[in-house]
Amino acid sequence: MYASHNVLTHNEDKPGYALLCCIASYLELDMYISLDVHTADTIAAGEAELLVYQELLEVVPSDLL
Repeated sequence: MYASHNVLTHNEDKPGYALLCCIASYLELDMYISLDVHTADTIAAGEAELLVYQELLEVVPSDLL
């Protein structure tokens, strides 16, 4: 994941970069979902990340998913 930041840049590969952003958002969302204890703050942060993830899914071309 981290090595691909140097390869999939916004200027060189826009669809790949969009997919990379989508994967990063998914990993953050998965982190919030997998918490054992949920507080009001973590629920709000998870819901906010879900909105980001949904927006990023619309940007990624469907043939990459």
